[in-house]
Amino acid sequence: MGEHPTTVLIAQLQPLTTDVISSAHLVGELLAEHVGVDIAVFPELFLNGNSLSFVRESAVPLGSRVVQRIRDSARRSRTAVIVGVAERSAGFPSDTALCVDQDGEIAGIYRKVHLGEEEHRHLAPGASFAVVPLGGLRVAPLMGGDLAFPEAARAVARTGIDLLV
Repeated sequence: MGEHPTTVLIAQLQPLTTDVISSAHLVGELLAEHVGVDIAVFPELFLNGNSLSFVRESAVPLGSRVVQRIRDSARRSRTAVIVGVAERSAGFPSDTALCVDQDGEIAGIYRKVHLGEEEHRHLAPGASFAVVPLGGLRVAPLMGGDLAFPEAARAVARTGIDLLV
């Protein structure tokens, strides 16, 4: 850990829209309002309105302007960000935790491994858990159904993480 305690903003918000640009703008607004936060955490599929019925149409590639907007906001605020996004890929999109460092660089991604029955109809499962360097910590993002399986938390804990999100 760094010289000061890490400050984490838990933005447990209900997405109000399926407009990914508006959702990315909201992330930027919240980062600007919370100066001095080291890591900001947003919900699963937050950018896509957390709507499985809309997830395919709203999925974005990691090189999209929506992701760039998140990266720019993280860089301007000097805040690392973890935000849920439907990541476009060949076939079904992935339920992805996008991890952006305080310099606006993509520090890592985590694609949800344990999908629920309904999610399997709309999303592709990830293959492995992730540990990402953010805000001077080793952070392991997990989502929804992952938490129902103790081996998920155990697997990342064995790597020596500092924070489980």
